[in-house]
Amino acid sequence: MKRVGFQGGSSIFELGIASDMACFFSVIRGKIELSRSELLILDRLYRRYLRLEELEGATVLMLRSRQCLAGISTCMVELEGLGWRSNNSCLDSTCLNYAEIFVKYFDGFEYCVESAKGFYEDWGVYKPVRTVVCDMPDYMVEKLRPLDEYDSLGANDPPFWLR
Repeated sequence: MKRVGFQGGSSIFELGIASDMACFFSVIRGKIELSRSELLILDRLYRRYLRLEELEGATVLMLRSRQCLAGISTCMVELEGLGWRSNNSCLDSTCLNYAEIFVKYFDGFEYCVESAKGFYEDWGVYKPVRTVVCDMPDYMVEKLRPLDEYDSLGANDPPFWLR
């Protein structure tokens, strides 16, 4: 089973299996009312990568998502409807709300955003925040993947980390 996480700057934050990551994005999309610009940012993190100018908006989106999900009690039936599979999941299904279930996802995102900003400030090079496969050797391929390959993904193409 593929292990995935967030990457940004000089950091990678492994989070769990690909289906849990897909569930994380589904919960945000399904449980929070998002503006059009927030949906675009979320899709970029899911399918492509975040541009430097999108980091602020993405950070606000994730903070708001975390706050909103903290007020929504978990329902395992709903979580299963959003893609969660208990038999091979790394998620803690005993948590009281969705924010607790996905706490490390929010923390990992924040960590990689800070790393990307720091790398840019120190070196003048932006290494984008994106969702990646963390397993070797797949990560080495992903690390070298040109951004134009991400940009060429169509709306119905699965992200590279789900292939």
